[in-house]
Amino acid sequence: MKHPFLPSILTISLSLALAGCNNESIQNSPNVDGKGAQLEPGGYMYFFEQDVPQAITTTATQSLAVTNRHYKDGAQSLRWQFDPTTMLTFHQAIGYNPEKEDAITPQTFTAWIYNEKPIDDSLLFEFGTDDSTQAKFHYRLNFKGWRGIAVPYRDMQGQANANMNRLRIIAPKASGTIYFDQMMMSVPVDNRWPTADYQQPFVNPTVVDMASKNWTALMMYDEMLKEHHATFDFTVPFDDTSGDTANLYQQFDQYLAVNPHATITQQQIDKNLASYQKFALTQNIDGSWQGKPLDHPKRQNYLKTGILDDATLAMVTDTANIRDLGKILLESAKLLRSESLSNANRTALEKAFINAVSYSFDQGWQGGSGLQVITHVGYQTREYFDALFIARQLLAQHHLLQSAQQSMMWFNATGRIYETDQDITASNVDILNTQLQWMIKSFLLLPNSSERHDMLQQLQTWLSKTLLASDGLGGGFKPDGSIFHHSQHYPAYGKDAFSGLAGAVFGLSNSPYQITLQAHSRIKDALLKMRIYTKETNTPIVLSGRHPDGKQKITATPFKWLALAGSPDQTHLIDPELAAAFANLTNKTEFEGIKAENEPVGSWAMNYASMAVVRGSSHSDTQKSWLATARGFSRYLVGNETYAAN
Repeated sequence: MKHPFLPSILTISLSLALAGCNNESIQNSPNVDGKGAQLEPGGYMYFFEQDVPQAITTTATQSLAVTNRHYKDGAQSLRWQFDPTTMLTFHQAIGYNPEKEDAITPQTFTAWIYNEKPIDDSLLFEFGTDDSTQAKFHYRLNFKGWRGIAVPYRDMQGQANANMNRLRIIAPKASGTIYFDQMMMSVPVDNRWPTADYQQPFVNPTVVDMASKNWTALMMYDEMLKEHHATFDFTVPFDDTSGDTANLYQQFDQYLAVNPHATITQQQIDKNLASYQKFALTQNIDGSWQGKPLDHPKRQNYLKTGILDDATLAMVTDTANIRDLGKILLESAKLLRSESLSNANRTALEKAFINAVSYSFDQGWQGGSGLQVITHVGYQTREYFDALFIARQLLAQHHLLQSAQQSMMWFNATGRIYETDQDITASNVDILNTQLQWMIKSFLLLPNSSERHDMLQQLQTWLSKTLLASDGLGGGFKPDGSIFHHSQHYPAYGKDAFSGLAGAVFGLSNSPYQITLQAHSRIKDALLKMRIYTKETNTPIVLSGRHPDGKQKITATPFKWLALAGSPDQTHLIDPELAAAFANLTNKTEFEGIKAENEPVGSWAMNYASMAVVRGSSHSDTQKSWLATARGFSRYLVGNETYAAN
């Protein structure tokens, strides 16, 4: 539980002493270098859990203060109420060392910043020696809430050097109030991770050519989207019951197990409401939120590289995971779709849901926000975005639909639907697994039916082309049924691809937006082939990639949803081959009236996988069969997952 900040006489005196004049000179300042800063293994840092550090001075009229109004670790942050063009200066060695600079983990300035009110202007961060500046960057203030700063020195203007002993932040030509927390002057960060966003768009420009761009190049994909749709119309009422998308909402609701007729117990409701307590949510008088910092695990990786001592690391990683919040929100959203709720329970659930969603936006989970580091975040946000989709009508009623839609669209990099044909050379199974469904659902949150149609039609075109693209060793679905990732046939990733893809294809089925016959046929063949080279869902060791433990399995669930999507030629509402395979894999006699298939028997050559597969029936028991696989390897066709660092 946080306690209000009660300024002592000493603190007040110190704050008054730190308020300087507008012509502050670094050389004439008293020797306060590093005083009150925290010296960690990674250099000087600021977490603001005590009084205002003496190493920080300002030329603003208002004194600096630490406060518990907003914070990203511990319980406090630094509040700076700035006047136009005033300065905030941090006096200490920056710690940048040219001899330690390398391309893999460039030295990076990181911090968190909270803005009370959007300003159409920028802060200027200047790193220098005494009164001279060696490196600088601008940081836009056109946002409200938390944002993460992660700027490698290599991406700044100028040239950083080892003698830099101060950071000066210059305010825009306007007044405002911002809060800083978790400021680290120079720490190594993996070169794939610093994420460009609308506050720091210049960061990490080469990520657009990296293999990891599907995770991190959010800015590139959003700009691609804005070339075709600069804005969207949220002034019209939201309607999900009419037009050619009505069945898409119904089908995705079915996929997500939304049940209006579910019987809900009071115990379920009470347990769900109690789950929100762990986030310690409190609304401030201005409508903003405070609570446990909301994070995702991959962002914390750079914090765990030895730059912090154990106690500090424990503090900065004492956060709430967006996935944990998402699971609770998803449960609430499904409960709220039940028609059996009492008015009192519905009111309580709606309040808890809306408060938690508002808090998540305040924590930086907004469109255009990079959260310092975005990588593999799709694994953490599925439940969160599914909750927003299911509760779409509630969000519209509370004027949060636009924020929800923009967040879902941004973090799932939906602008990739405008990739040019020459750039579509492969399918990325990570996208199919962790982003595709929520790309579609973000478009379904658009209230303007014409815009919704345009986006879904473009997605249909892009997805159909993508599912057929797989050049050379590139990822995706090969003509022989192989599923490539990391330059090899990789069933573990293929299974995950279908976990997202099958639901997406089902959601789009029986509509003008379903994928083409050719694309549908290709993925159907790949899925059916999956039950050929596995046995009772068990994956052979030779196909286990980096997990040769004998425990790898595929899942039968994608067979169900792809069967329910109908046959590729649309002659069957339920695909008979996939339905029969699903029934057999789940040891059922039938599925949707279609009899389970017998165990597959025969021989198959999978040339892209460099593999032969033979299956035969047992002479003693016709319900049993055996599987044999033979696979070849070369310098080009590998069976493991190895990186340069290995």
